[in-house]
Amino acid sequence: MITLAFFLIGGLVGLSIRHYWTHFHDRLAQEVYSTYCEIFPENPPHFRPQKISLPPIKCGQKWRYFLGFATLFGFCQYLFSSSLLAAFIAAFTLSILITVSVIDWRYQLISPTFCQLLACLGVGAAYLQLLPISLEQSLQSVALSFALFFLFFHLTQYLYQREAFGRGDYWLISGLSSFLPWQQLPLFYFIACSCAIAYALFSKQQQIALAPFLSIGALAAFLLNVLG
Repeated sequence: MITLAFFLIGGLVGLSIRHYWTHFHDRLAQEVYSTYCEIFPENPPHFRPQKISLPPIKCGQKWRYFLGFATLFGFCQYLFSSSLLAAFIAAFTLSILITVSVIDWRYQLISPTFCQLLACLGVGAAYLQLLPISLEQSLQSVALSFALFFLFFHLTQYLYQREAFGRGDYWLISGLSSFLPWQQLPLFYFIACSCAIAYALFSKQQQIALAPFLSIGALAAFLLNVLG
């Protein structure tokens, strides 16, 4: 019964994510238009939000998302002994990471709201003793990662006179760090940076989205911590 519930919830989450991706470019165009009007109220733009050319995310058929996320949720329910931990990992963490990674890959944008939600989930899971770390360790990891990469963001901005490291990146790193003890943060950083550097060298791109590689590094370190 629990497995069936996980499959159904996973399918519904997959459909919700597909809907979010499909309409993301429309919401982003409306936000750009509204922000422009707030900054320059005396000089309204000569365009409408519908005319902003943002390439949409091409999503496949709905049944693929339903089956894909249903399988993902069922696998998490099988992998973790605790159903509540499986729900935390699948329903919230993995779903948020997939959503954030695809958006960042397509538009190089990371929503701080999703990252703050990740941090709350990690701290909450540590408080409920669903993770093999204490609440104190989770809070230490969040504070350490945020302080370190907040300084790194401003340092790179000062050195290169442009935003070489995104604001959303240090928010995402902080959110992911809440699931790990501070002793494993170097492993998380190393795996994420190694994957990003390898892809940059292979693709020969000067600008890449970091969210997918940060997600890979955090998941690898998390699985080593939990399953180990």
